[in-house]
Amino acid sequence: MVNQGPSRGCHTCKARRVRCDEGRPTCCHCRRLGYICGGYERKPPKLRFKVQVAAGPQRQQNTGAVASAVAAPSLARSPGYPEPDLAMGFFFTYFVDAGRTLASTRGFFEALPPILATEAKDSAATTAVTALATRMLSLWRGDAQSFTAPHKPLGVALARLGSALQTQEERVSRATPFAALVMQFYENMNAIYGFREVNRTHHDGAVALLMQHDLSISDGEIGIHVVRRILHCEVSYRLHSGTAFPANMEEWLKRNLVVQNPSTILDTIGISIANIQHAFTRLRQQPTPESWRAVEILLAEIETTETLLREWPSVLPNHWAPVTLPAVPDAVPPIPTYAGRCDIYPASQVAAIWNIWRCHQLILLKIRLAALDYKARSEPSEYHPPTTLMRGTRERVQELVDAVCHSIPFYVGNRYKRGALSDLTNPTILHTSYFDLDPSSEQFLKYKASDNYMSSEAHRGHIVVQGPWHMMTCLSAVINLLSGNDEGSLLLARALRPGQLNWMRKQFVRTAALVAIELPVKQQPLAHDVALLAGKVSEGLKMASGS
Repeated sequence: MVNQGPSRGCHTCKARRVRCDEGRPTCCHCRRLGYICGGYERKPPKLRFKVQVAAGPQRQQNTGAVASAVAAPSLARSPGYPEPDLAMGFFFTYFVDAGRTLASTRGFFEALPPILATEAKDSAATTAVTALATRMLSLWRGDAQSFTAPHKPLGVALARLGSALQTQEERVSRATPFAALVMQFYENMNAIYGFREVNRTHHDGAVALLMQHDLSISDGEIGIHVVRRILHCEVSYRLHSGTAFPANMEEWLKRNLVVQNPSTILDTIGISIANIQHAFTRLRQQPTPESWRAVEILLAEIETTETLLREWPSVLPNHWAPVTLPAVPDAVPPIPTYAGRCDIYPASQVAAIWNIWRCHQLILLKIRLAALDYKARSEPSEYHPPTTLMRGTRERVQELVDAVCHSIPFYVGNRYKRGALSDLTNPTILHTSYFDLDPSSEQFLKYKASDNYMSSEAHRGHIVVQGPWHMMTCLSAVINLLSGNDEGSLLLARALRPGQLNWMRKQFVRTAALVAIELPVKQQPLAHDVALLAGKVSEGLKMASGS
Protein backbone atom coordinates (compact mmCIF):
# COMPACT_ATOMS: atom_id res chain seq x y z
CA MET A 1 0.00 0.00 0.00
CA VAL A 2 1.07 3.58 -0.66
CA ASN A 3 1.22 5.82 2.38
CA GLN A 4 -0.85 8.84 1.43
CA GLY A 5 -0.03 10.75 4.59
CA PRO A 6 -2.36 11.98 7.34
CA SER A 7 -6.10 11.72 6.81
CA ARG A 8 -7.77 14.81 5.38
CA GLY A 9 -11.21 13.72 6.60
CA CYS A 10 -13.51 15.77 8.79
CA HIS A 11 -12.98 15.79 12.54
CA THR A 12 -16.15 13.73 13.18
CA CYS A 13 -15.11 10.89 10.84
CA LYS A 14 -11.63 10.91 12.36
CA ALA A 15 -13.08 10.56 15.86
CA ARG A 16 -15.37 7.72 14.66
CA ARG A 17 -12.41 6.10 12.84
CA VAL A 18 -14.24 5.73 9.54
CA ARG A 19 -13.27 6.73 6.02
CA CYS A 20 -14.44 10.24 5.07
CA ASP A 21 -15.50 11.24 1.55
CA GLU A 22 -14.16 14.76 2.28
CA GLY A 23 -17.30 16.42 0.92
CA ARG A 24 -17.60 20.19 1.29
CA PRO A 25 -18.84 21.98 3.30
CA THR A 26 -19.94 18.81 5.15
CA CYS A 27 -19.20 15.19 4.27
CA CYS A 28 -21.89 12.82 2.98
CA HIS A 29 -21.30 10.24 5.77
CA CYS A 30 -22.16 12.73 8.49
CA ARG A 31 -25.24 14.02 6.62
CA ARG A 32 -26.52 10.49 5.93
CA LEU A 33 -26.12 9.33 9.55
CA GLY A 34 -27.33 12.57 11.10
CA TYR A 35 -24.02 13.49 12.74
CA ILE A 36 -22.80 17.06 13.05
CA CYS A 37 -19.84 17.31 10.68
CA GLY A 38 -16.81 18.66 12.50
CA GLY A 39 -15.39 20.35 9.42
CA TYR A 40 -11.86 20.37 8.10
CA GLU A 41 -10.19 23.32 9.77
CA ARG A 42 -7.09 22.40 11.70
CA LYS A 43 -7.66 22.54 15.46
CA PRO A 44 -5.27 24.62 17.55
CA PRO A 45 -2.58 22.46 19.17
CA LYS A 46 -2.96 21.48 22.81
CA LEU A 47 0.00 22.95 24.67
CA ARG A 48 1.42 21.70 27.92
CA PHE A 49 4.03 23.72 29.75
CA LYS A 50 6.82 21.92 31.56
CA VAL A 51 9.16 23.37 34.16
CA GLN A 52 12.69 22.94 32.80
CA VAL A 53 14.72 24.50 35.58
CA ALA A 54 17.97 22.58 35.81
CA ALA A 55 18.22 20.27 38.80
CA GLY A 56 22.03 20.62 38.98
CA PRO A 57 24.08 23.25 40.81
CA GLN A 58 23.26 26.84 39.87
CA ARG A 59 25.87 29.21 38.42
CA GLN A 60 27.22 31.56 41.07
CA GLN A 61 26.37 35.23 40.64
CA ASN A 62 27.58 38.23 42.62
CA THR A 63 24.19 39.17 43.95
CA GLY A 64 24.81 38.28 47.57
CA ALA A 65 21.94 37.30 49.82
CA VAL A 66 19.32 38.08 47.19
CA ALA A 67 20.61 35.35 44.89
CA SER A 68 20.46 32.68 47.59
CA ALA A 69 16.98 33.77 48.60
CA VAL A 70 15.48 33.35 45.12
CA ALA A 71 17.46 30.29 44.00
CA ALA A 72 15.11 27.73 42.42
CA PRO A 73 14.67 24.55 44.50
CA SER A 74 15.64 21.20 43.04
CA LEU A 75 12.83 19.62 41.08
CA ALA A 76 14.49 16.22 40.79
CA ARG A 77 12.24 13.27 41.42
CA SER A 78 12.51 11.91 44.94
CA PRO A 79 14.28 8.52 44.90
CA GLY A 80 12.26 5.45 45.78
CA TYR A 81 8.71 6.83 45.59
CA PRO A 82 6.79 9.48 43.63
CA GLU A 83 6.50 13.05 44.78
CA PRO A 84 3.53 13.34 47.20
CA ASP A 85 1.96 16.33 45.49
CA LEU A 86 2.11 14.72 42.05
CA ALA A 87 0.75 11.45 43.43
CA MET A 88 -2.13 13.18 45.21
CA GLY A 89 -3.05 15.01 42.02
CA PHE A 90 -3.09 11.75 40.05
CA PHE A 91 -5.06 9.93 42.75
CA PHE A 92 -7.74 12.60 43.14
CA THR A 93 -8.13 13.12 39.40
CA TYR A 94 -8.62 9.50 38.38
CA PHE A 95 -9.80 7.68 41.52
CA VAL A 96 -11.63 10.23 43.67
CA ASP A 97 -13.35 12.72 41.37
CA ALA A 98 -14.27 11.19 38.01
CA GLY A 99 -17.34 8.99 37.70
CA ARG A 100 -18.57 9.35 41.28
CA THR A 101 -21.82 10.92 42.49
CA LEU A 102 -23.80 10.94 45.73
CA ALA A 103 -26.31 8.52 44.18
CA SER A 104 -23.64 5.87 43.59
CA THR A 105 -21.30 6.57 46.50
CA ARG A 106 -20.23 3.78 48.82
CA GLY A 107 -18.72 6.29 51.20
CA PHE A 108 -14.97 5.99 50.68
CA PHE A 109 -13.57 8.09 47.85
CA GLU A 110 -16.34 10.67 48.06
CA ALA A 111 -15.51 11.45 51.70
CA LEU A 112 -11.82 12.14 51.05
CA PRO A 113 -12.07 15.79 49.83
CA PRO A 114 -14.22 17.17 52.70
CA ILE A 115 -12.19 15.34 55.34
CA LEU A 116 -8.75 16.30 54.01
CA ALA A 117 -9.88 19.91 53.49
CA THR A 118 -9.87 20.44 57.26
CA GLU A 119 -6.83 18.30 58.10
CA ALA A 120 -3.22 19.37 58.54
CA LYS A 121 -0.59 18.08 56.14
CA ASP A 122 0.91 15.85 58.83
CA SER A 123 -2.41 14.52 60.18
CA ALA A 124 -3.23 10.82 60.33
CA ALA A 125 -5.75 11.08 57.50
CA THR A 126 -3.48 13.09 55.17
CA THR A 127 -0.44 10.86 55.67
CA ALA A 128 -2.60 7.75 55.11
CA VAL A 129 -3.97 9.09 51.82
CA THR A 130 -0.47 10.17 50.77
CA ALA A 131 0.84 6.64 51.33
CA LEU A 132 -1.99 5.17 49.25
CA ALA A 133 -1.69 7.77 46.48
CA THR A 134 2.06 7.37 46.09
CA ARG A 135 1.69 3.61 45.80
CA MET A 136 -1.06 3.95 43.20
CA LEU A 137 1.12 6.20 41.07
CA SER A 138 4.07 3.81 41.47
CA LEU A 139 1.85 1.03 40.16
CA TRP A 140 0.95 3.06 37.08
CA ARG A 141 4.58 3.96 36.55
CA GLY A 142 5.38 0.27 36.13
CA ASP A 143 6.34 -0.98 39.59
CA ALA A 144 4.64 -4.39 39.64
CA GLN A 145 5.72 -5.05 43.25
CA SER A 146 4.51 -1.65 44.40
CA PHE A 147 2.13 -2.71 47.18
CA THR A 148 4.20 -5.60 48.55
CA ALA A 149 7.54 -3.74 48.75
CA PRO A 150 8.67 -1.60 51.72
CA HIS A 151 7.27 1.91 51.50
CA LYS A 152 8.49 4.84 53.60
CA PRO A 153 5.22 6.87 53.45
CA LEU A 154 3.36 3.78 54.73
CA GLY A 155 5.60 3.67 57.81
CA VAL A 156 5.00 7.38 58.39
CA ALA A 157 1.22 6.90 58.06
CA LEU A 158 1.11 3.94 60.45
CA ALA A 159 3.20 5.79 63.03
CA ARG A 160 1.00 8.88 62.73
CA LEU A 161 -2.18 6.79 63.11
CA GLY A 162 -0.70 5.16 66.20
CA SER A 163 0.06 8.53 67.78
CA ALA A 164 -3.44 9.78 66.95
CA LEU A 165 -4.95 6.87 68.86
CA GLN A 166 -2.99 7.92 71.96
CA THR A 167 -4.58 11.39 72.03
CA GLN A 168 -8.13 11.83 73.31
CA GLU A 169 -8.81 14.78 70.99
CA GLU A 170 -7.77 12.87 67.86
CA ARG A 171 -9.37 9.62 69.01
CA VAL A 172 -12.82 11.22 68.88
CA SER A 173 -12.14 13.05 65.62
CA ARG A 174 -14.00 11.95 62.50
CA ALA A 175 -10.68 11.86 60.59
CA THR A 176 -9.01 9.19 62.74
CA PRO A 177 -11.35 6.26 61.94
CA PHE A 178 -11.30 7.37 58.33
CA ALA A 179 -7.50 7.24 58.35
CA ALA A 180 -7.83 3.64 59.55
CA LEU A 181 -10.20 2.90 56.65
CA VAL A 182 -7.63 4.32 54.21
CA MET A 183 -5.01 2.03 55.76
CA GLN A 184 -7.45 -0.86 55.31
CA PHE A 185 -7.72 0.00 51.61
CA TYR A 186 -3.92 -0.11 51.41
CA GLU A 187 -3.98 -3.50 53.13
CA ASN A 188 -6.59 -4.74 50.63
CA MET A 189 -4.26 -3.86 47.76
CA ASN A 190 -1.32 -5.45 49.54
CA ALA A 191 -3.29 -8.68 49.99
CA ILE A 192 -4.38 -8.78 46.34
CA TYR A 193 -0.84 -8.41 45.02
CA GLY A 194 0.53 -10.73 47.70
CA PHE A 195 -2.04 -13.46 46.83
CA ARG A 196 -3.09 -13.83 50.45
CA GLU A 197 -6.12 -13.37 52.65
CA VAL A 198 -6.74 -9.79 53.70
CA ASN A 199 -6.21 -8.73 57.31
CA ARG A 200 -9.12 -6.60 58.59
CA THR A 201 -7.41 -5.09 61.65
CA HIS A 202 -7.65 -1.47 60.45
CA HIS A 203 -11.32 -1.88 59.55
CA ASP A 204 -12.14 -3.37 62.94
CA GLY A 205 -10.27 -0.55 64.66
CA ALA A 206 -12.25 2.07 62.74
CA VAL A 207 -15.53 0.34 63.62
CA ALA A 208 -14.55 0.16 67.29
CA LEU A 209 -13.80 3.90 67.37
CA LEU A 210 -17.06 4.77 65.63
CA MET A 211 -19.21 2.55 67.84
CA GLN A 212 -17.45 3.58 71.05
CA HIS A 213 -17.78 7.32 70.49
CA ASP A 214 -20.84 7.25 68.22
CA LEU A 215 -18.95 9.58 65.88
CA SER A 216 -21.14 9.03 62.86
CA ILE A 217 -24.50 10.11 64.26
CA SER A 218 -23.60 13.75 64.86
CA ASP A 219 -21.21 14.15 61.95
CA GLY A 220 -23.59 15.02 59.11
CA GLU A 221 -22.91 13.95 55.54
CA ILE A 222 -19.34 12.82 56.26
CA GLY A 223 -20.56 10.53 59.02
CA ILE A 224 -23.07 8.98 56.62
CA HIS A 225 -20.27 8.41 54.10
CA VAL A 226 -18.20 6.56 56.69
CA VAL A 227 -21.13 4.36 57.75
CA ARG A 228 -21.82 3.49 54.10
CA ARG A 229 -18.21 2.40 53.74
CA ILE A 230 -18.42 0.22 56.84
CA LEU A 231 -21.64 -1.39 55.58
CA HIS A 232 -20.25 -2.10 52.12
CA CYS A 233 -17.05 -3.66 53.47
CA GLU A 234 -18.89 -5.78 56.04
CA VAL A 235 -21.35 -7.15 53.47
CA SER A 236 -18.50 -7.92 51.08
CA TYR A 237 -16.57 -9.74 53.82
CA ARG A 238 -19.56 -11.80 55.01
CA LEU A 239 -20.46 -12.89 51.47
CA HIS A 240 -16.86 -13.88 50.69
CA SER A 241 -16.24 -15.67 53.99
CA GLY A 242 -19.68 -17.27 54.38
CA THR A 243 -20.15 -15.93 57.90
CA ALA A 244 -23.30 -14.44 59.41
CA PHE A 245 -23.72 -10.69 59.75
CA PRO A 246 -23.33 -9.67 63.44
CA ALA A 247 -26.68 -8.58 64.88
CA ASN A 248 -25.21 -5.69 66.91
CA MET A 249 -23.37 -4.40 63.84
CA GLU A 250 -26.56 -4.58 61.76
CA GLU A 251 -28.53 -2.67 64.40
CA TRP A 252 -25.86 0.05 64.68
CA LEU A 253 -25.54 0.46 60.90
CA LYS A 254 -29.29 0.70 60.30
CA ARG A 255 -29.65 3.23 63.11
CA ASN A 256 -27.01 5.45 61.52
CA LEU A 257 -28.07 5.10 57.88
CA VAL A 258 -30.63 7.88 57.98
CA VAL A 259 -30.06 8.64 54.28
CA GLN A 260 -29.86 5.79 51.79
CA ASN A 261 -28.91 5.70 48.13
CA PRO A 262 -29.28 2.82 45.60
CA SER A 263 -25.89 1.36 46.53
CA THR A 264 -26.68 1.41 50.26
CA ILE A 265 -30.09 -0.20 49.69
CA LEU A 266 -28.37 -2.99 47.75
CA ASP A 267 -25.84 -3.49 50.55
CA THR A 268 -28.70 -3.67 53.07
CA ILE A 269 -30.23 -6.50 51.04
CA GLY A 270 -26.77 -8.07 51.06
CA ILE A 271 -27.06 -8.51 54.84
CA SER A 272 -30.00 -10.90 54.31
CA ILE A 273 -28.11 -12.78 51.58
CA ALA A 274 -25.08 -13.25 53.86
CA ASN A 275 -27.29 -14.62 56.66
CA ILE A 276 -29.11 -16.98 54.27
CA GLN A 277 -25.80 -18.25 52.91
CA HIS A 278 -24.44 -18.87 56.41
CA ALA A 279 -27.65 -20.60 57.56
CA PHE A 280 -27.62 -23.03 54.63
CA THR A 281 -23.92 -23.84 55.10
CA ARG A 282 -24.52 -24.63 58.77
CA LEU A 283 -27.58 -26.71 57.85
CA ARG A 284 -25.56 -28.92 55.51
CA GLN A 285 -22.72 -29.32 58.00
CA GLN A 286 -25.00 -30.19 60.93
CA PRO A 287 -28.07 -32.01 59.54
CA THR A 288 -30.92 -32.95 61.90
CA PRO A 289 -34.14 -34.97 61.49
CA GLU A 290 -35.95 -31.64 61.11
CA SER A 291 -33.61 -30.32 58.42
CA TRP A 292 -36.29 -30.48 55.76
CA ARG A 293 -38.39 -28.02 57.78
CA ALA A 294 -35.40 -25.67 58.07
CA VAL A 295 -34.95 -25.89 54.29
CA GLU A 296 -38.57 -24.83 53.78
CA ILE A 297 -38.03 -21.77 56.00
CA LEU A 298 -34.81 -20.99 54.14
CA LEU A 299 -36.52 -21.21 50.74
CA ALA A 300 -39.19 -18.77 51.96
CA GLU A 301 -36.46 -16.33 53.06
CA ILE A 302 -34.80 -16.69 49.66
CA GLU A 303 -38.09 -15.87 47.93
CA THR A 304 -38.52 -12.73 50.06
CA THR A 305 -34.97 -11.55 49.37
CA GLU A 306 -35.30 -12.26 45.65
CA THR A 307 -38.39 -10.06 45.61
CA LEU A 308 -36.39 -7.22 47.16
CA LEU A 309 -33.70 -7.65 44.50
CA ARG A 310 -36.27 -7.65 41.70
CA GLU A 311 -37.71 -4.39 43.04
CA TRP A 312 -34.31 -2.72 43.51
CA PRO A 313 -33.99 -1.31 39.93
CA SER A 314 -37.13 0.77 40.54
CA VAL A 315 -35.17 3.06 42.91
CA LEU A 316 -32.49 3.84 40.32
CA PRO A 317 -32.23 7.05 38.29
CA ASN A 318 -33.58 6.49 34.77
CA HIS A 319 -30.25 7.14 33.08
CA TRP A 320 -28.56 4.32 35.04
CA ALA A 321 -30.20 1.64 32.89
CA PRO A 322 -27.70 -0.14 30.59
CA VAL A 323 -27.90 0.88 26.93
CA THR A 324 -27.00 -1.60 24.19
CA LEU A 325 -24.87 -0.14 21.42
CA PRO A 326 -26.27 -0.76 17.93
CA ALA A 327 -22.78 -1.71 16.72
CA VAL A 328 -19.38 -2.30 18.29
CA PRO A 329 -16.89 0.39 17.19
CA ASP A 330 -14.08 -0.76 14.91
CA ALA A 331 -10.70 -0.83 16.62
CA VAL A 332 -7.22 -2.30 16.22
CA PRO A 333 -6.93 -4.61 18.06
CA PRO A 334 -10.68 -5.35 18.05
CA ILE A 335 -12.87 -5.00 21.14
CA PRO A 336 -13.78 -8.52 22.39
CA THR A 337 -17.53 -9.03 22.87
CA TYR A 338 -19.76 -11.92 23.87
CA ALA A 339 -22.30 -12.75 21.14
CA GLY A 340 -21.41 -9.46 19.42
CA ARG A 341 -23.14 -7.29 22.02
CA CYS A 342 -21.94 -4.62 24.44
CA ASP A 343 -23.79 -2.49 26.98
CA ILE A 344 -22.74 0.96 28.14
CA TYR A 345 -23.29 2.80 31.43
CA PRO A 346 -22.94 6.41 32.64
CA ALA A 347 -19.86 5.62 34.74
CA SER A 348 -17.67 2.77 35.92
CA GLN A 349 -19.12 2.87 39.45
CA VAL A 350 -22.69 2.63 38.13
CA ALA A 351 -21.80 -0.46 36.10
CA ALA A 352 -20.10 -1.96 39.17
CA ILE A 353 -23.28 -1.54 41.24
CA TRP A 354 -25.33 -3.27 38.52
CA ASN A 355 -22.88 -6.18 38.50
CA ILE A 356 -23.02 -6.50 42.29
CA TRP A 357 -26.82 -6.74 41.95
CA ARG A 358 -26.37 -9.54 39.39
CA CYS A 359 -23.89 -11.36 41.62
CA HIS A 360 -26.30 -11.14 44.57
CA GLN A 361 -28.97 -12.84 42.47
CA LEU A 362 -26.56 -15.55 41.32
CA ILE A 363 -25.66 -16.29 44.95
CA LEU A 364 -29.34 -16.72 45.84
CA LEU A 365 -29.97 -18.89 42.78
CA LYS A 366 -27.02 -21.08 43.76
CA ILE A 367 -28.35 -21.47 47.32
CA ARG A 368 -31.87 -22.15 46.03
CA LEU A 369 -30.65 -24.92 43.70
CA ALA A 370 -28.48 -26.45 46.40
CA ALA A 371 -31.32 -26.28 48.96
CA LEU A 372 -33.78 -27.95 46.58
CA ASP A 373 -31.23 -30.65 45.81
CA TYR A 374 -30.56 -31.14 49.54
CA LYS A 375 -34.27 -31.43 50.27
CA ALA A 376 -34.81 -33.89 47.44
CA ARG A 377 -31.93 -36.11 48.57
CA SER A 378 -33.18 -36.12 52.17
CA GLU A 379 -36.56 -37.34 50.90
CA PRO A 380 -35.70 -40.05 48.33
CA SER A 381 -39.35 -40.61 47.47
CA GLU A 382 -39.53 -37.05 46.16
CA TYR A 383 -36.10 -36.96 44.47
CA HIS A 384 -36.00 -34.95 41.26
CA PRO A 385 -33.19 -35.08 38.69
CA PRO A 386 -31.09 -31.93 38.05
CA THR A 387 -33.03 -31.16 34.87
CA THR A 388 -36.20 -30.75 36.95
CA LEU A 389 -34.44 -28.55 39.50
CA MET A 390 -33.18 -26.29 36.70
CA ARG A 391 -36.66 -25.69 35.29
CA GLY A 392 -37.35 -21.97 35.27
CA THR A 393 -33.84 -21.15 36.49
CA ARG A 394 -31.71 -21.64 33.37
CA GLU A 395 -33.01 -18.54 31.57
CA ARG A 396 -32.49 -16.32 34.61
CA VAL A 397 -28.93 -17.54 35.13
CA GLN A 398 -28.14 -16.98 31.45
CA GLU A 399 -29.70 -13.52 31.53
CA LEU A 400 -27.59 -12.46 34.53
CA VAL A 401 -24.30 -13.91 33.28
CA ASP A 402 -24.90 -12.53 29.77
CA ALA A 403 -25.34 -9.04 31.25
CA VAL A 404 -22.00 -9.37 33.07
CA CYS A 405 -20.32 -10.45 29.81
CA HIS A 406 -21.88 -7.56 27.90
CA SER A 407 -20.36 -5.05 30.37
CA ILE A 408 -16.77 -6.16 29.67
CA PRO A 409 -16.26 -4.01 26.51
CA PHE A 410 -17.38 -0.96 28.49
CA TYR A 411 -14.85 -1.64 31.23
CA VAL A 412 -11.72 -2.73 29.36
CA GLY A 413 -12.34 -1.98 25.67
CA ASN A 414 -9.59 -3.33 23.42
CA ARG A 415 -6.84 -3.31 26.06
CA TYR A 416 -4.57 -6.34 26.45
CA LYS A 417 -1.37 -5.03 28.02
CA ARG A 418 -0.64 -3.91 31.54
CA GLY A 419 -1.86 -0.38 32.25
CA ALA A 420 0.56 2.53 32.04
CA LEU A 421 0.29 6.30 32.25
CA SER A 422 0.56 6.48 28.46
CA ASP A 423 -2.79 4.65 28.21
CA LEU A 424 -4.54 7.82 29.33
CA THR A 425 -3.74 9.47 25.99
CA ASN A 426 -3.11 6.48 23.71
CA PRO A 427 -5.43 6.98 20.68
CA THR A 428 -5.40 3.26 19.78
CA ILE A 429 -7.12 2.34 23.07
CA LEU A 430 -10.90 2.43 22.68
CA HIS A 431 -13.74 1.82 25.14
CA THR A 432 -17.42 1.65 24.32
CA SER A 433 -19.30 4.54 25.91
CA TYR A 434 -22.13 7.04 25.48
CA PHE A 435 -19.85 8.95 23.13
CA ASP A 436 -20.37 6.17 20.57
CA LEU A 437 -24.05 7.14 20.38
CA ASP A 438 -25.56 9.78 18.13
CA PRO A 439 -25.22 13.07 20.10
CA SER A 440 -28.84 13.88 19.25
CA SER A 441 -30.21 10.52 20.45
CA GLU A 442 -32.54 10.34 23.44
CA GLN A 443 -30.11 8.18 25.42
CA PHE A 444 -27.20 10.58 24.96
CA LEU A 445 -29.31 13.62 25.82
CA LYS A 446 -30.47 11.93 29.05
CA TYR A 447 -26.86 11.17 29.90
CA LYS A 448 -25.77 14.73 29.15
CA ALA A 449 -28.46 16.13 31.45
CA SER A 450 -27.56 13.78 34.33
CA ASP A 451 -25.15 14.26 37.23
CA ASN A 452 -23.00 11.46 35.79
CA TYR A 453 -22.13 13.43 32.66
CA MET A 454 -18.44 14.11 32.07
CA SER A 455 -16.37 15.07 29.07
CA SER A 456 -15.08 12.41 26.71
CA GLU A 457 -11.57 12.96 28.03
CA ALA A 458 -12.65 12.66 31.68
CA HIS A 459 -14.67 9.52 30.92
CA ARG A 460 -11.70 7.96 29.15
CA GLY A 461 -9.37 8.70 32.06
CA HIS A 462 -11.65 7.26 34.73
CA ILE A 463 -12.52 4.11 32.76
CA VAL A 464 -8.86 3.41 31.91
CA VAL A 465 -7.90 3.63 35.59
CA GLN A 466 -10.97 2.21 37.37
CA GLY A 467 -12.46 -0.10 34.74
CA PRO A 468 -10.13 -3.12 35.04
CA TRP A 469 -10.46 -3.18 38.84
CA HIS A 470 -14.24 -3.21 38.77
CA MET A 471 -14.35 -5.85 36.04
CA MET A 472 -11.76 -8.09 37.70
CA THR A 473 -13.70 -7.90 40.97
CA CYS A 474 -16.93 -8.97 39.30
CA LEU A 475 -15.40 -11.73 37.15
CA SER A 476 -13.52 -13.24 40.08
CA ALA A 477 -16.79 -13.42 42.05
CA VAL A 478 -18.73 -15.01 39.16
CA ILE A 479 -15.97 -17.52 38.34
CA ASN A 480 -15.75 -18.55 42.00
CA LEU A 481 -19.52 -19.07 42.09
CA LEU A 482 -19.40 -21.28 39.00
CA SER A 483 -16.17 -23.19 39.67
CA GLY A 484 -16.93 -24.81 43.02
CA ASN A 485 -17.31 -28.55 43.54
CA ASP A 486 -20.50 -28.24 45.59
CA GLU A 487 -23.86 -29.13 44.08
CA GLY A 488 -25.04 -25.53 43.89
CA SER A 489 -22.03 -24.44 41.81
CA LEU A 490 -22.32 -27.46 39.51
CA LEU A 491 -26.01 -26.82 38.90
CA LEU A 492 -25.39 -23.12 38.32
CA ALA A 493 -22.60 -23.81 35.81
CA ARG A 494 -24.84 -26.29 34.00
CA ALA A 495 -27.24 -23.45 33.17
CA LEU A 496 -24.64 -21.48 31.19
CA ARG A 497 -24.40 -21.36 27.43
CA PRO A 498 -21.80 -23.67 25.86
CA GLY A 499 -18.32 -22.20 26.13
CA GLN A 500 -19.44 -19.17 28.16
CA LEU A 501 -17.47 -20.03 31.30
CA ASN A 502 -14.26 -20.51 29.30
CA TRP A 503 -14.83 -17.15 27.58
CA MET A 504 -15.20 -15.45 30.96
CA ARG A 505 -12.03 -17.14 32.24
CA LYS A 506 -10.07 -15.70 29.31
CA GLN A 507 -11.50 -12.24 29.96
CA PHE A 508 -10.60 -12.53 33.64
CA VAL A 509 -6.98 -13.38 32.80
CA ARG A 510 -6.88 -10.46 30.34
CA THR A 511 -8.42 -8.03 32.84
CA ALA A 512 -6.16 -9.11 35.71
CA ALA A 513 -3.11 -8.62 33.48
CA LEU A 514 -4.14 -4.99 32.96
CA VAL A 515 -3.52 -4.35 36.67
CA ALA A 516 -0.31 -6.44 36.76
CA ILE A 517 -1.88 -9.56 38.29
CA GLU A 518 -0.85 -12.55 36.21
CA LEU A 519 -0.75 -16.33 36.40
CA PRO A 520 2.64 -17.69 37.47
CA VAL A 521 2.57 -20.23 34.62
CA LYS A 522 3.81 -19.21 31.19
CA GLN A 523 1.87 -21.68 29.10
CA GLN A 524 -1.80 -21.46 28.12
CA PRO A 525 -3.68 -21.26 31.44
CA LEU A 526 -5.95 -24.16 32.33
CA ALA A 527 -9.38 -23.82 33.89
CA HIS A 528 -7.93 -24.94 37.24
CA ASP A 529 -5.22 -22.24 37.08
CA VAL A 530 -7.76 -19.51 36.34
CA ALA A 531 -10.08 -20.68 39.13
CA LEU A 532 -7.09 -20.70 41.50
CA LEU A 533 -6.13 -17.15 40.50
CA ALA A 534 -9.74 -15.98 40.88
CA GLY A 535 -9.83 -17.51 44.34
CA LYS A 536 -6.58 -15.81 45.36
CA VAL A 537 -7.82 -12.45 44.09
CA SER A 538 -11.10 -12.90 45.98
CA GLU A 539 -9.17 -13.49 49.20
CA GLY A 540 -7.71 -10.02 48.87
CA LEU A 541 -11.03 -8.52 47.79
CA LYS A 542 -12.99 -9.67 50.84
CA MET A 543 -13.10 -6.16 52.25
CA ALA A 544 -13.74 -4.33 48.97
CA SER A 545 -16.09 -5.76 46.36
CA GLY A 546 -15.63 -2.83 44.03
CA SER A 547 -14.97 0.48 45.74
